[in-house]
Order: sequence, then structure tokens, then C-alpha cells
Amino acid sequence: MTGSIAELFAEVSAGGPSAVAAIDEIAKRGAPAVPDLMGFIERGRGSFIATALLSLLDVPDRVALLAPFATHKEHAIRTAAMGALAMTADARAVPVLAEAGRRGDLVAIRTLGDLGVADGLDPLRLLVEQHVGDLGRPSALADLMKRAVEDSDPGDVFIAVEAAESLAKLGDFAGLRFACELAELSADAFVDADSFRLSAIHALDVMVGPDIAGVLDRRSDDANPEIAEAAMTATMHLGRIRAVERWLAIAAKADSREGAARFCIDELLGDNAPTKPTLFASWWTRKQPKLDPAICYRRGVPATPRTLVVAVRDPDGVIVRRELRQMTGLPFITPSLDPPARAELAAIDAWWAAHSTITPGKLHRWGRTYEPDACD
Repeated sequence: MTGSIAELFAEVSAGGPSAVAAIDEIAKRGAPAVPDLMGFIERGRGSFIATALLSLLDVPDRVALLAPFATHKEHAIRTAAMGALAMTADARAVPVLAEAGRRGDLVAIRTLGDLGVADGLDPLRLLVEQHVGDLGRPSALADLMKRAVEDSDPGDVFIAVEAAESLAKLGDFAGLRFACELAELSADAFVDADSFRLSAIHALDVMVGPDIAGVLDRRSDDANPEIAEAAMTATMHLGRIRAVERWLAIAAKADSREGAARFCIDELLGDNAPTKPTLFASWWTRKQPKLDPAICYRRGVPATPRTLVVAVRDPDGVIVRRELRQMTGLPFITPSLDPPARAELAAIDAWWAAHSTITPGKLHRWGRTYEPDACD
């Protein structure tokens, strides 16, 4: 495929049949493509797409290529470089991201978690301690809320909830209590509290620990539909059939949550609920006895990444890849590219070939496997 980087980028942004070939061609151009991609980012044009493309460039050493941009004078360029580094799954990116954090670039907190490398945990803990203190202390939320009110700035709350999620991605659940309490905070606790409560739901979606399921269930009735839908999706990720009756009840109300409830039912059971609520009870009565309440399910079978791996090339592949990312934590999955790069699909296939012995029916979260009741 020929054309300028700008022309190829337009093809990728538009999606469609020619997008995959355009992605491949940009990747093949290697380092010479960087100035154009960084230019798009600096001008705010398709930043997520450009960041994903940076991570795919065919060069001998992607970390060496991207690391200098982590100190760029433009914040958007630094953010993109760090985001692309996080997609490499290369442990050599850890000191680059950690140093950026020490310089005060708090994007490092998110990207160290996204990178998913164990070596990143200690630098991440140091950054978190420096900016918001010990998230495991019982007074963490109260302390940060007090500071937010006094300063009329809830920024530290945002840093803390992002830190809780990133720590969880690396297997540290120190922010569990903080995230649970924040998710159930009153919507009028401070300006834009809902955005922080939503972030807390996302953090809980990668954690394990007591009462996560309870918090998510309660937030499924949240007055904010976005929070309610996120809580239902996070509950679906727990994989337990006990949630189905709850979702059926929500779907029967035919309010703004109906679509999310039906999505969760389909993702969990691999079967759509009847269109008419009057048929819900008989439908579930037929299905329920065939399912084991003590194990986790995905798309109607005992939960395993394989169910999603084999579906990544389906028409709903962008949803599948987003869900697979939540289950596996694979940093090179880039849902911002739709359709995906051939290299990404090949990497997913290779990963599954090396991990096909994962036990079905367990709770699989961000690349780790737990007992089904780990969030009860």
C-alpha cells in the first residue's frame, strides 16, 4: 500500500477494509513515521489511534525509539510516548516511566500499571506514597476528601483512584477499601463526584477482595446511568449466574439500564434474554438448572480467555478485545484500532498458545486467576 502517512492515517481512522493494510504500511515505515504521528498527537487529531500506531512501528528497539519523547516539552507528546511504551510489555520501559513520574508527570501512575510488568510495582508504590500516601490506611478517603474540600480541588482523589487501579493491575490491592468507599460516596459530596465514583468502579473491576460484588450490586441501582451500567458490566466480569435474576429485573423496567443488562446476560450466558419481560421467568427457569452457581462463566461456558481469544476476529471484535484486555491484562491489545493490527491478533494467538492450560471456571482478572468467590 502506498501514500503519505497522513493519507494512511486517514484510512486507519476511518476503519473499514483498507484500515488493516494502512496499519501495516505505517508500521513498516518505522521511525520515519514518528514525526507525522507525533504531529497528529500535538494537534489533537486521533491521539489514541496515533499512540497505538507508535507502539506498532517496525523498529529494532521500540523502547529506545520512544523513550526520548517521554521528556518532550509538550504534555500531549509525553503522554502519547508513555502510553505507547506501556503497550510494549517491555520491562525496559519501567525506568523510563518511573523517571517521568519522579519528574512530576503523573501519567506514569497509569502507564506503569498498564505496562503490566512486575518490575514496575515498587516504582509505582513509591509514586503513590509520594503523592497520596498509603492508600491502605483506613482514613485514606476521608483524608483526601478533606484536602479536596479545603483546596476546592479534588485532584488528589483522582490521582488516588487511578493509583488504586494501577496497583491492582500489578496485583497490589492496597486501594481496595478506598475504592469501595469512593464508589459508594454520595453524588453530591463534591463537584463532579460522579466521575470519581465511576473511576472507582473501574478500579474495582480489576481487584479482588471482600464485598466487591456487594458494592457493584448496590451501584447497579445508582442514579447515574453510566455508573449503574459500569457496575453491571463489572459484575458480569465476576462470572456468577446469581446476577442474572437481578439483570432480568432491571431489563424488565425498560429504563436506561436495559441495554447494559441485556449485554451482561448475553456475555455471561452466551444467549439473549427474550424480548418480552413476561417470558423472562420461564426462560431462566429452563436455563438455570444447567449452570453451576459455584463457578464463573463467560458466553455460556466455564470462564476462560479462550472464549474471547477465538472471537477476536468476529464482527464485534472491538468489544471482544476490550473484554479480553480486562481478563488478561495484555498491554498490546489496542481497542482504539478497529479493525486491529495483524500484529496484535498474532500476538494474542501466540499468548494463548503459551497459556492454554488456564483453568476454566475460575475468576480471571487482569492476567491472574482466582477462586470464583474471591470478590464475595
